[in-house]
Amino acid sequence: MAKKTTILALLIALFAFALRLARLDFVSLRGDESFSVMAANWDLGRLFNLLSTGEPHPPLYYATLHFWIRIAGDGEFAVRFVSVAFGLLVVPATFGLARVLTKRLAGGRGPVTSAALLASLLVAINPFLLWHSQDARSYTMLAFFATASVALSLTDLSKRRNWLAYALVTYAAVLTHYSALYIVLTENVATLALLPFHRQEWLAALRRWLSAQALLAVAYLPWVWWARVPFTSHSADWIQPVNGWESLERTLVALGAGTTVDVEQRPSVFAMVGLALLLAAVGLVMARRASVTWPLAVGAFYLAAPTLLLFTLSLWRPMFDERHLVIIVSAFALVISLGAVTLTPWRWPGIVLATALVGVVAVQSMGNYFFEPQYAKSAGWRAMVAEIRQQERSGDYILLNYPDPTFLYYYRGSTPRGMLPSNMPLDRAGTERSLAELATSYKRIWAVPVANTAWDADGLVEKWLGSHLRKVEEHAFSGVRLALYSTE
Repeated sequence: MAKKTTILALLIALFAFALRLARLDFVSLRGDESFSVMAANWDLGRLFNLLSTGEPHPPLYYATLHFWIRIAGDGEFAVRFVSVAFGLLVVPATFGLARVLTKRLAGGRGPVTSAALLASLLVAINPFLLWHSQDARSYTMLAFFATASVALSLTDLSKRRNWLAYALVTYAAVLTHYSALYIVLTENVATLALLPFHRQEWLAALRRWLSAQALLAVAYLPWVWWARVPFTSHSADWIQPVNGWESLERTLVALGAGTTVDVEQRPSVFAMVGLALLLAAVGLVMARRASVTWPLAVGAFYLAAPTLLLFTLSLWRPMFDERHLVIIVSAFALVISLGAVTLTPWRWPGIVLATALVGVVAVQSMGNYFFEPQYAKSAGWRAMVAEIRQQERSGDYILLNYPDPTFLYYYRGSTPRGMLPSNMPLDRAGTERSLAELATSYKRIWAVPVANTAWDADGLVEKWLGSHLRKVEEHAFSGVRLALYSTE
């Protein structure tokens, strides 16, 4: 049985790896990915200065990418491969969490293996995690360290290696993304509630746990102080306040289908994912065995508590962003899996039903992500730059109207380039004077007019070019436009 389980776990991991590698560099990098590459290419001093003054993220992902680029280069496949690796590691981490959770609370009895394998499969095909596994940002690193932290928090921390492993992995989590603090708070509540289940005397277990938290605090507080400005004051204009129902709907849709579903499909996705969780709740009620009841209850707590923390804090300052929910993808899969194996006296009907509900949603979303152009994560920057490189000549100028680092990632040519408006708030008169100077200094201007409500919101640059210069040609590249103007 152990050999069969190992083979199945490896097959699931290989399947997850194949999904994460599929068409990895098919679409261009998006703006946030290009920013990751740009920052990772800086020297560490400049990078850490950015993270302490403006960029609202801890340093571990950027530092990892910094050193990885020096080994593998900064091509699209290479920079996204870091996320692939950590997105893959979430799969065995979920399997380990299921095994540890059941062993910790129920002595390893019950349908442990079936639930662990099903949870691994659900994580492997999860569209939300798949999207981030092909994105050069920190979210799969966060998901892995958060899942591993929860698993280690449920081990016997009286053993020195478990205690040190928990402290190191949790420290890595909070150095990856500030959202990991939701997991740390949840772990503290859960651990204090589960103290009676320790085989050791509860006071000794409490002392070990508090020692681990003290070590984390001593190690982490210097970073919090160093980065106190973005840590305490960062806000994003594009994040809007949400009410309780909106946060629930967005949470379930993100966990089940990610972001690659139509608006019209969201109600059905919400219903199917909600039904899968409802069946898990029925399984919890029907389960007569502690071998499943306690693990399922604890898994449900790890699913709900971080979400409630995120929603509660968003009432104070808008910060509800689905990306932060990657910390609970494993708990989501675990709850559905444990509920499935207890729904009926026979395991397979529940497993098939849960897999069908979640799988249909996942397959549809992955189909959109891989094959439908409107769901591409970025515009066609690569093709647009190739068009410029093919036609550029002496006397040309490239003009951007929005500070998107993706253009600079792809364009390595020598044609002069710049951005107008150069900053916000908009200086209309100064921008028009700069445009007039460009028109007298160059024969042709390549314009990349990006529509953005926070920068050149009324399209001043494009309107001025259209009224003062002759448009020679215009092309569209999957969400980004390129126009060539003649000044003669």
